[in-house]
Amino acid sequence: FENKWLLLKAEYFASTNEHDKAERSYIKSINASRDHGNIHELGLGYELLGKYYSSLGSAIYSTHCFEQAHLFYTQWGATALAEKILRDNPSLDMSEKKIRPNM
Repeated sequence: FENKWLLLKAEYFASTNEHDKAERSYIKSINASRDHGNIHELGLGYELLGKYYSSLGSAIYSTHCFEQAHLFYTQWGATALAEKILRDNPSLDMSEKKIRPNM
C-alpha cells in the first residue's frame, strides 16, 4: 500500500503548494507501483501526475503522463478510464503512437 500512501501525500503537498514534495511523492508512488507490478496504480499515478503538471502549465510533462496513464489503463483493461483520458485531453493522439510504457 506504499504507493497509495505516497499518492495521498502527493495530493496533499500539491494542495498546499509544496511543489517539490508533491512531484517527488508522485514519482515515488509511480515507482512503487512499478516495483510491485500494479498496472492499474500506474495508470492512476500517471493520471494524477498529469493533472498536477497541467495545473502548473507544464504541457509537455502533462501530455507524457496522460499518454502513460492511457497506456496503462488500456493494458489493465480499463477502457472506460482510457477513453476518459482521451476525452479530457483532446490534444492526445494515441493512434499508432510509439509510446512504450515506462515500466
